[in-house]
Order: sequence, then structure tokens, then C-alpha cells
Amino acid sequence: MQTTALETRYTGSESAELLAEILQSGAAVRIQVTGSSMRPIIRGGDLILIRKVSAQKLHRGDIVWFINTDGKHMAHRILRKQLRTGNVYFHTKGDAQVEYDPWTPAGKILGKIYAVEKDRPNRPSKILDLETPGWQLAGRLIAYLQIAVSKMVLAARSRLT
Repeated sequence: MQTTALETRYTGSESAELLAEILQSGAAVRIQVTGSSMRPIIRGGDLILIRKVSAQKLHRGDIVWFINTDGKHMAHRILRKQLRTGNVYFHTKGDAQVEYDPWTPAGKILGKIYAVEKDRPNRPSKILDLETPGWQLAGRLIAYLQIAVSKMVLAARSRLT
């Protein structure tokens, strides 16, 4: 007996709702990413593994999957976490970008990226477990470095204009 695959396409808001429901149920999600904002850790074509994590368990250096102000899904690194008027907000940025994203409320964070699967031509795929102590330390160090580099570049840019 032959089975038929059913293909369904979702709009941005529909897919965000579906992802949120899947993650909320406790299941992990595996998504192939596009774009280059998180290079070199995550490149277009890599698979990211995401699971729901409470805002209290998210820290500087973690990479999160969230819905930005334009309603698009993004994977960026947390640089700052702030409690304002009883709500948690995160300041994120892509590793390959200079400018920060707008502050993101905890409710827009869909999950934490806990692993990256890299497809390597002619070699077995490689999995980066971002929850090992080494990767957690690297994430925090990258976050501090990103803050410093962005400050320097943005300051230089403002002096040139």
C-alpha cells in the first residue's frame, strides 16, 4: 500500500501558532533555517532543534527562536534580560549583525535552540549540543563580545555621519 504525503503551507502567523502549540505541548521541533544572521554558529541550511523553556531559565548567551516585531520567526542570541513592570523582556541580536533587535517580550519567545545539526557534504552530519558546559560558556562569551563590538561599531558609525 502506498501512502501519500499531504503538504500544507502556512502563513507566518499560522505557522507561529502551530509552532507555539507544538512547543507548548512539550515536544521539540526541528527546523531548517535560512539566512545568515547567526553565522558562523548557524548557517542557512542547518537544522536547529528547539524546545520550550520558561523565561526564568533563559540567560545571556542562549539562542532563542522568537517572533520579531514584523511577525517573522528569528533565531538570535540573548544579550540582555530585563524585568520591566513585572514582565520579562529580552534584547537579542544576530551574531553576524551589528544592530540589536528591539526588546522582545517573553511571550514572543517560542523556544530555546538546544542543538544545531550541520549537514556537511561527503561527511556525516555534525551536531552541536549547545547545552554542554563548553557551549554555554562560549555562548556567554560571544554575547559579551557582541555587546562590545556593537558599541564600538555603532559609536564609530555615528561619528562618521
